[in-house]
Amino acid sequence: MEKDSVKKACQSPRLLNEGPDVIGRMTSVLGRGGSLDTAVRDVALNGPELSKTIFGRIVEDADTRVAPDMASALYAIISSLPECNTAYGTALRLSMSAERSKTQKERSEILKEASEIALNGLRESGRTFCSSLNTPCMVIFGLGIMVPMVLMSVLPMMGMSGLFQSAMDTRMVSVVTLVLIPAAVISIIVAVSGKNPVKPQGKGFGYSGLVLLSAIPAAVAIYYQTGDAPLSICLGAGAGGIFTILADYRGRKGRGRTYAAERRLQDCIFEIGYRLMAGTGFEEALYGSTYDAKECRPYAVLFKNELDICRGDVEQAIKSA
Repeated sequence: MEKDSVKKACQSPRLLNEGPDVIGRMTSVLGRGGSLDTAVRDVALNGPELSKTIFGRIVEDADTRVAPDMASALYAIISSLPECNTAYGTALRLSMSAERSKTQKERSEILKEASEIALNGLRESGRTFCSSLNTPCMVIFGLGIMVPMVLMSVLPMMGMSGLFQSAMDTRMVSVVTLVLIPAAVISIIVAVSGKNPVKPQGKGFGYSGLVLLSAIPAAVAIYYQTGDAPLSICLGAGAGGIFTILADYRGRKGRGRTYAAERRLQDCIFEIGYRLMAGTGFEEALYGSTYDAKECRPYAVLFKNELDICRGDVEQAIKSA
């Protein structure tokens, strides 16, 4: 595993977003009396993206004897975390100390404190991010409202009053208003969004981003036909934007269905609890509650099929579904 990817993952502010998930996975292992070695390997195998990269390196260092044991490898990574991910490292240190606790009650209390620290760190980073949005919002307001107003009203009046030799060309105003200002606003939004600690880890530029580049050949083709550069830029940018919206529409629609299913699955957890309290078996409660929910019905069918294939292994059936 490359060191650069691990270093980049350690320095990412989104690492705090994965803290509760990582601590939850370690708690599920350590809370049942499992070892730290097993907990770290579980995160390395099934954890969220950034933490999976980091814990994979920890396992590799422990297996290749770069570090004496798993605890030493984990501590070395924790010590290299930047200040912005302090809560993530503190929660991991508490999880390490939970393994050495003498009683089950003490272990549970330590793991509970580790979970609270991870959640508080994420909450505090979210507050810090929200408080930093004032300046970008004012810049976007200035670019989107004030600059076009000045270009379309104030500057022409100054030109007519003789303050300038000539008023700004109308086509130039169109290019600045319809192309340059939106491009600047999009750049600011992308830059700010990249610093959002609670945003899921992205997958790169993406297909819709590549479609946006179609504005370049479209502008070139229009220019060869018309010879008008401002018109070509405006129409090319408009064509690229339309193609991007069309390319991204299907994916957004699919993500909307996924989010709706996720929200409905959270409600199903309570329904499963009610069914269990009524004396229903876990398999029947899980299948019945998810099948009754329209958004989750495909998952219920998959669970039923996987349960038959796994011959009653409920945990494996849930993972496979």
